[in-house]
Amino acid sequence: VTNTILYGTIAMSNQSSGVYLNISPNNTVESNQTWKNAVYGLALYGSTNSLLRDNYSYINSGPGIRMDLQCHDTLVTNNRAAENNSDGFQISASERLLLIENKSYSNIQAGFSFNFLNNSLMMNNCSHSNNAFGIYFTQSSNNIVNNNISTRNMCINGYGLYITNGGFIYVTNNQFLSNGRRGIMMDANSSNNIIYGNLALSNVSSG
Repeated sequence: VTNTILYGTIAMSNQSSGVYLNISPNNTVESNQTWKNAVYGLALYGSTNSLLRDNYSYINSGPGIRMDLQCHDTLVTNNRAAENNSDGFQISASERLLLIENKSYSNIQAGFSFNFLNNSLMMNNCSHSNNAFGIYFTQSSNNIVNNNISTRNMCINGYGLYITNGGFIYVTNNQFLSNGRRGIMMDANSSNNIIYGNLALSNVSSG
């Protein structure tokens, strides 16, 4: 499938994923609902130059929105992922993404989980009330994290932002509030990051 618009569809209670695009470039996925699916709510694999906008993915057994294997040059905006039995947004092995004004909340794991995400912008997103990390980066570099809110992410892994094995990540003007452990955490394998102008307030441990 290429150059296709998927709009206004409800995909629910399927034994696999609600929506699954495999090696499918130049598509628009807009204003859909995916819920109570046995794997992913909405998944893209190897699908480039796409638009994900105004989708709502909730109560799925896996991540609400999953992107993997070179989903390059994609705009992900104004989507919601909630109450999934994994991460809200789970994005791996992709570059040059724009993640703007998305919300992820009340998921069993992280609100936003990024693995090998490079050269991307995360701006004006909200991650709250998840049962692990609000925002999690591993093996990622050259990203900008600007003006996001990560709050009330609880349990032992309740970090507002956690960076492991990450480099050249610019974290500016974000709010990390009332998380179950720390506001911002970077491990010893992370280097060359810039943390500037953020607010880390009322976290259970340190800012």
